[in-house]
Parts: sequence; C-alpha cells; structure tokens
Amino acid sequence: VNKVVRYQAGTKPTAITGSGNTNMGSASLVAGVVDPVTGNFLIGKIKNQAVYLWAWTGNGYSALGSVKNLSLPDDGLNGDMAFDGAGNLYVVSSTNPDWTGSVSVNITLVKQSDIAAAVAANDQNRAIIGSNVFGKDIKAGSGFNGIAFDSNGYLYVGNHTPLLKYDPNTWGTPVKISNKMSSSKDLSSCSTPPTLTVAKNLPNGRAVPGD
Repeated sequence: VNKVVRYQAGTKPTAITGSGNTNMGSASLVAGVVDPVTGNFLIGKIKNQAVYLWAWTGNGYSALGSVKNLSLPDDGLNGDMAFDGAGNLYVVSSTNPDWTGSVSVNITLVKQSDIAAAVAANDQNRAIIGSNVFGKDIKAGSGFNGIAFDSNGYLYVGNHTPLLKYDPNTWGTPVKISNKMSSSKDLSSCSTPPTLTVAKNLPNGRAVPGD
C-alpha cells in the first residue's frame, strides 16, 4: 500500500496525508474494509497460518497483531475481509488450485471486542483471538479472493468466475449465484447485515450471583 485514498460522491478521490508510511513488511496486503462501528479502515495480509491486521484510525496506523488459524496453509494465500453490522470481522482466505483443481477456502471470525482491544493496544506482536467458522475444499479454477455481506445477512464468496452464496447461520451447501464473473478480484459489501441482540431483564435478581 502506497497510500489510502478516500472516495466520496461528487468529489475527486483524495489521498489521506501520512497514510503512505505503512511499515507492514514485504508480504502483499490483500484485504481492506471499513469498520462500521468505529469508522477505522482495516487492512491485512495472510501468511504463516495467520491473518495480520492494521487499522488506519485517522491519524496513523495501529498494529493490531495477528490471528492464528491452523486451518490455513503456510503459503499461496489470497483473501478479503468484511464486517457484519455489529463490527465482527470475517476474513476469507484461499489457496491456489492444486493439481486436481481443488481450492481450500477458510473463513476466520474476529469479534468486535477483540478488534477494539487490539486497536487500543497497538502491539504488532499481539495474539488476537479468532475462530475458524468455515473451511472446505471446493472445486474451482482459481482461488477465492472476495467476500461480502448483503442486507439480509447472507455471505457471498467469489473468485475468478464463480460467486457462491452462504447462510452464515448454517454454513451449509452454498447457492451458486453465477459462474460467469469476469476476472473477479475482490468483492465489497454495499450494506452491513442486521444483527440481533438479546438483553435479559431480571427484576428480582439471580438465584445465585454466579448464574
């Protein structure tokens, strides 16, 4: 990344002052997304069975650290990131096809609270808590490098030509939306999916404080 460029309707693209000084090493950055909760711009790369993250917070970069995921291969990875409406981060990572045309696709979840703590700590060596919520070998002609949500909460994963639709509640068999995308590189969410929060009201308190 040489710089972060902001695009706004009706205006020319503007490079953000100071955003070119990344200090993020030599491995390629493959993903970027805006946090809907904080407005921070997260960027990342995938290597050594981990997702490495940074956040542009408006005045500079905060090194978030890395999310270890042993489901990821050691190399050959591409990927993308997307947030849900609650600020939880989903990272898709993918290998290149092997000799049988099989592609390994994984989706790693990082919760909003863990991202917030990592931004505050600004420690490039921090081990960020994450979980592998999806992993599958898929027959495909190229690796998967795009991820996006729609307004109904469905998750879309795409590569060179196919576009697959998943229900993130079940991660069952995907629906193939298209097999004719032309040289797709990344996907972008035009909306964040709705989320549901349940709040308990216990007017008489709990039977035991530890409940």
